[in-house]
Amino acid sequence: FNRPWFSIVDQQHRNQVGTGTVTDTNPHATSGNDLTIGDLSILQLNLDHGMVIAKDRSIAKVPGYRCTSAITEVKTDDALGTLTGFASASYIELPYFPVRVGRVWLASTDITLAALHVQQTHRIVFPYEVPTAGEIINVYYTRAEVAEPPLPGNNTFVTNGPSTQELAIAGGLGLVSLTTTEETFADAYQIPMRYEMFMDGEGALLKTPQVVYCWKRLDDLGTSDSTIDITPYGPGRLIMALSGAGPGATLDIQVRVYGTDAAGATIDELFTFTQADWNDVPAIPALPSPSDDFLKFSDTVFATITNVTVEVRSDGPNSAIMIWMAQHAFSNYDKQADALHVATVDWNGYGFGNVYDKRVVAPTMRDEQNAAADSKLQALVYRLVAGGNFTVYVDDFRNPQYHSLETPDDLNETASHYPTYNFSKQQVGLHGYYRSIAFPVHANSGTTWRVSLFGAQNLVDAWFPNQPRLQMWTGGPTWSATAMTAVPGVPNTWEVTLASVPTRVQVLLYPGQCTGMAIYG
Repeated sequence: FNRPWFSIVDQQHRNQVGTGTVTDTNPHATSGNDLTIGDLSILQLNLDHGMVIAKDRSIAKVPGYRCTSAITEVKTDDALGTLTGFASASYIELPYFPVRVGRVWLASTDITLAALHVQQTHRIVFPYEVPTAGEIINVYYTRAEVAEPPLPGNNTFVTNGPSTQELAIAGGLGLVSLTTTEETFADAYQIPMRYEMFMDGEGALLKTPQVVYCWKRLDDLGTSDSTIDITPYGPGRLIMALSGAGPGATLDIQVRVYGTDAAGATIDELFTFTQADWNDVPAIPALPSPSDDFLKFSDTVFATITNVTVEVRSDGPNSAIMIWMAQHAFSNYDKQADALHVATVDWNGYGFGNVYDKRVVAPTMRDEQNAAADSKLQALVYRLVAGGNFTVYVDDFRNPQYHSLETPDDLNETASHYPTYNFSKQQVGLHGYYRSIAFPVHANSGTTWRVSLFGAQNLVDAWFPNQPRLQMWTGGPTWSATAMTAVPGVPNTWEVTLASVPTRVQVLLYPGQCTGMAIYG
């Protein structure tokens, strides 16, 4: 007689799985997203906003992976410096939004050009020089693909999920994939508007303000319309646009919107347009402006709208309205709290006139916190150089902004038979070789230049003497490097007096061991 043996299976316990991956050592698929203290996730304990983690895949301490682009078209900004901040300056445009911009150089001569990244854009500006027409300009830059915005000129917002060693953090959760990566802007019509694009904790790409009542002529609306086109994803104040109402002293349009608040109570608000305070939508394409007076804003926060009623109408036959709900994180906590701010988009009626990359990108959450140190160092340097210095640049080596993005192999460094490197994942800040980008020099700068180092650790380690060199370009195919002399009585500061004001300067540190630097002259 063979007695049957059965084992008990705890099916309920076995089905309690988290958001991770089931493995032999993690049968319940528990991930960091499933861990909380109280009602706060682990990521919410470290961040009060969303961000992108992009590991430093090419250059230590620099988020993202290194790309190289060859640019052939040089453009010129207008007299106001609208696109670059520098009046009538030359600039180039990259095919992606860079996280950091490094060396910029002429392909034909290998000369490094003095250029700056126009922050939050895909533009690189040459503030005080004009590259030779027809030259190919090469650029080193790093890129993070997750939640990357599209370039201006598109009319559909398409972004990417995480690439290798990338993570989107939104709503206090780490997102290894996104639920939506496209927003068509089909409802935006031909009304200029600034939109904020963000990612919520479910990985959904959303925009605010959100169109809730699509463009409709008042003739088609009639006196009352309870057909609301789009369900709001959260509460917000209403924005109403009026277009096509013929000018005239008798213009008077009053539209009342009914809805509910967050508690479900019935609310309403009256929108009034008269000739005294209204101008029509400009001919498109046109960028949105804070002074656009075809828009009216509600004082009341709506959770839903249920009816649109025209109470007074004295106008022409082409009048039309459109309604948005402008959600805000403080009135729409579920969707926008701790959201990942992806981009700001200026819709010009046809497409994207401007796109600004709003992502916070760092190799770790800790490095995002260190990014604030750059402004502190900047303030310290301004105190140090109060007076006649016109050119000031500060770099924090825990989160470098001005690294040339060249590797020791690129630089062909042979100064030591020991391996050379610029930054190390085993060290805080610089522990080796550093070469900055070529900094543009203001015309009113002087001939005496100083470099100050922060967190310098050269007291006991003679292998890292922290003796910076200033490399300058005064014309011709080559740069010249000049040794700097320690300034008596000023710790970790070196200076050099040049024969004339340079047009471009670089900082060279080899070998060096410190956490930041400032150059001023």
